[in-house]
This record gives sequence, C-alpha cells and structure tokens, in this order.
Amino acid sequence: MNVSPQVQPKPMILYNTKRTTSQSNRDFELVKSRSLYLGEKLNIVSGYLKHLYGNNVTAVSLLSRADKLERIIGISVDRLARRNRQALFCWFTENWELIQPILMQPGRIIVNSAPKIESIDVSDLSRLLNYH
Repeated sequence: MNVSPQVQPKPMILYNTKRTTSQSNRDFELVKSRSLYLGEKLNIVSGYLKHLYGNNVTAVSLLSRADKLERIIGISVDRLARRNRQALFCWFTENWELIQPILMQPGRIIVNSAPKIESIDVSDLSRLLNYH
C-alpha cells in the first residue's frame, strides 16, 4: 500500500484595497454613530429622497442639491457629508424640518430630476449607438 502525503493547499493572500488610515476609520465611526443616533428617521428621509430623485441617486447629485439648499436656508454642509453619501443622507435628515418645506415648493428646486425612460427602436443602429 503506497500512501502519498497529502498536499496542503497554499493559503490565498488577500490584499486590502481600501484605505485604513486613522482619518478614514474616524469618518466611518462618525457616520455609524450619526446613523444610529438618527435611527428610523434616517430611513424615512433617505427613502423619501430616493423616491424623489431616483433609487440610485448619486452623492454628486445629492451634493449639488444640498449646495442649493445651503444657499437658500443658510446652513452649511459639513466636511463628512461632502465626502460620504451616507453622511449626506444624515445631513438631510438632521436638517429635514428646514429642508422639507423647500422641497415641496414648486419651482424652487427641481423635485424630480430622475431620467425619463423612453422607448428605443432596436432596429435603428444609430439610435442604439447614441443612447446613453
């Protein structure tokens, strides 16, 4: 009976691609604590904003709206909210009593800027190439 030694698999080396500086760790903890403090109200406000501006609203589009609100109301967007989408939702939630009446005013801020979905003729090659 010939017994061959078992071949041990080589361990996989995973490289961490995210920055783990002390500042990014602090930012993560701040966003987490803000989210916990705001609780269910954060879910309600973020759901409202996603309904208003589209489910996959980007941080850039939210930040441009926050900048407009900043000029209208006179409240400033904090550093963390400018850098993090979840913190930006927290900023909207923290200032919701001032922001909501402005969002409800027609013509003041574009309420629904979600892209319109139009039908495309799949047989027209030039339309398919130019569709974004």
